[in-house]
Amino acid sequence: MRRILKLSGNVGIKEDHILTTPDRIQTVATITPDTLQIEFRSGKKYAVSLSAPMANIAGFSALHDIAEFNTASVVDDGWTIEWNCGLTMASERLYQMAKEQAGEAVRRGRRRLQCTESDDRSGRV
Repeated sequence: MRRILKLSGNVGIKEDHILTTPDRIQTVATITPDTLQIEFRSGKKYAVSLSAPMANIAGFSALHDIAEFNTASVVDDGWTIEWNCGLTMASERLYQMAKEQAGEAVRRGRRRLQCTESDDRSGRV
């Protein structure tokens, strides 16, 4: 059965991308046991603390090992940071965290994206 994802609302579709990050990551380096120095392709650099997700999200527990935290690398042509343990973070989320932690405004959409799935043959939602 083929499933169709129907989108409604202001989703900011641009070419083939439904949701895009404002900037991709150029380089990443660790500066403290819970903070990354991220340079985006625009040339902007931010220190991004991951202390909150490391403290509150079980999946981030592997990053408490300093040696593991130091394995952060840029993958997927700058769209993702990945650690050797397999944990990944999207550039979009890191960009948002960077701007928030720097005290810069993060532009947010006015309407929420609504997604519903329907059966291709019946059109039912």
